[in-house]
Amino acid sequence: MYPTKSKEEPWKEVKLGRLFKKSDLLPFSENSNFITKSTYVAHLGEAKDLFPKFEYGVESLKNLVFLNDGGPWIWKWVESSFPNSVQILDYYHAKEHLCEFAKNYFKEEEQRKKWVEWQCGTLLERTPEEAVEEIRSLPHQDKT
Repeated sequence: MYPTKSKEEPWKEVKLGRLFKKSDLLPFSENSNFITKSTYVAHLGEAKDLFPKFEYGVESLKNLVFLNDGGPWIWKWVESSFPNSVQILDYYHAKEHLCEFAKNYFKEEEQRKKWVEWQCGTLLERTPEEAVEEIRSLPHQDKT
């Protein structure tokens, strides 16, 4: 999102999506790829006006995967429009949520930093399911 503002109008966001096919990925390193060809879909205004533009770009594609920031409006739209697709929370926002959780769970800052670093490594080098399982295995804390 790119916030904009003019004297005449309140803040608006440019909503942006990037479309590419698996065949447009070239291996870059062990854990990353380089996208050789893609199409951007952008809209300045309300999300409901972006959807038709985006849907036009994916209507002929199969096995859809959506990587997004986890915004509820995006999640709900993908679930209703593409129910057989996969949704993935992007790494930056996953880390943001991990940090917020850690801030509330771990009182000692050094322990919190080490835990977040470990979890980010789990996300990048293993699987998100393992990161979730590690969170679930933490002892329950009574906040009374």
